[in-house]
Amino acid sequence: MQAKRRNQGRANRQPHKWGLSEMQKISKVLVAGLMIGFSAQASADSLVDSALAGNTYARESIRTIHFNFESTTYLAEGKQETLRGEYWREGKKWKVEQDDRTVIGHKERYVCDGKTVRVLANSHIGGKMTQTGCILPADRKSLVTDPWIMALMVVEFEPGQVLPVKEAVERGMKVSDTKKVGENVVILFGISKGQIEVTLSPANNFLATVWSGWGTSSSRDNRGELRVTKMAEPTPGVFFPEEVDYTLYQSGKGRLYRRTRFAAIQINRELSANTFSLSFPRGILLSNRIREQVYRSDEQGEPIDKLVSTLLPPPSPQPEQDSQEPIRETKEESKSLSRWLLPAGVIFLVIAVVLVLYRRVRRIGDV
Repeated sequence: MQAKRRNQGRANRQPHKWGLSEMQKISKVLVAGLMIGFSAQASADSLVDSALAGNTYARESIRTIHFNFESTTYLAEGKQETLRGEYWREGKKWKVEQDDRTVIGHKERYVCDGKTVRVLANSHIGGKMTQTGCILPADRKSLVTDPWIMALMVVEFEPGQVLPVKEAVERGMKVSDTKKVGENVVILFGISKGQIEVTLSPANNFLATVWSGWGTSSSRDNRGELRVTKMAEPTPGVFFPEEVDYTLYQSGKGRLYRRTRFAAIQINRELSANTFSLSFPRGILLSNRIREQVYRSDEQGEPIDKLVSTLLPPPSPQPEQDSQEPIRETKEESKSLSRWLLPAGVIFLVIAVVLVLYRRVRRIGDV
């Protein structure tokens, strides 16, 4: 009897018909869920937009800058090398005068007028002081240790792609994640060979205070990291790093590789009209990387004699292993334009003079 009643009850049971009020309730729940999702995304986007706007404002507040810098690299077996120099910048124009850290008496001057970089180097060759010159496109990373990059005013994303953080986002650089850590905004970028993490600090008008990079086959425990350890305020409301450490991490353990200090920082003071000009001594041996030529030059960098040599084209890029340091500064830093060899038959003096300068010039980058 009980089984019969159960079967009869099932037969009499009718499908539930959703009333208007119930449908409205469900719709409200679904809409609320969607709004929460959209709100969270909008909040994240707003957080990034605010941080990027602040970073751009902080950078653009520095119309002109002049400072001294000292960069010490800590090598194996307790050895260290120190590079000292002076830096000027106004917009896309910049100048560096520095002492070479490996060759006693070697001094270099780099001047960028926004279109080209002119380099004048004093080198000891064969017991004599010899001057050599070079002309590069302005879109090349000319300095092995660039103070503007070390100060995190621009960030290296892909090899040779050096950009302000906002410009990287505007160019479509993949933003993998954003988060707040305390008051700081942390942005994670996905790049072709790994990941880049940039921390923007509201306490310093959202200037970048930490850069971390690691390869695709590695993890955050094996990374290179630039970190601002001291921040200066040379002008009220305008900040600039005073000390930056570059640390290499392996299995979570860090080793200080380089410490760069900035001193006598002067911001938004008028620079002299000839700050960003450089004339070559007439008759200097000059390598022109735009024309791929080597010749004796006049004061403006134009040939005054027949060509000494035509530079060989660069070798085809070789596949690289994933690096824990996307900033591409290896443990024993490369002084790498010695790979641009002159053709056979050029006299030894030409080879020696040109290669001394080439050793100071590195790969392409947008500074």
